[in-house]
Amino acid sequence: FTAPTAGTYMIVVNFSGHDSTMRAIGPWGTSTAHTATTSDSGAVVALWTATNGQKVTFTVSALAPLLAYPESVQVFKR
Repeated sequence: FTAPTAGTYMIVVNFSGHDSTMRAIGPWGTSTAHTATTSDSGAVVALWTATNGQKVTFTVSALAPLLAYPESVQVFKR
C-alpha cells in the first residue's frame, strides 16, 4: 500500500480459525489477535504513520498450534 497523503492509517487483517492467533509485523512493530472458536471473527489492527507517497510492507502469519485463515486486509485513514 502507498499512502496517498501523510497521516495515520489503520491496517486491519481479518481472519478466522479455531483457537487461532494471527500476527502482523510491520513498521509499527508486532500486532496480534486471537479467535477462540471457528465462528469467531478475528482482526489484527495496527496503526501506521506515513508520509506522503510512503509505501508500507508487512508480514502476516498464523501462530501454532492451529491454522488461522486470512480473509481480507483493509486500510483506513484516521
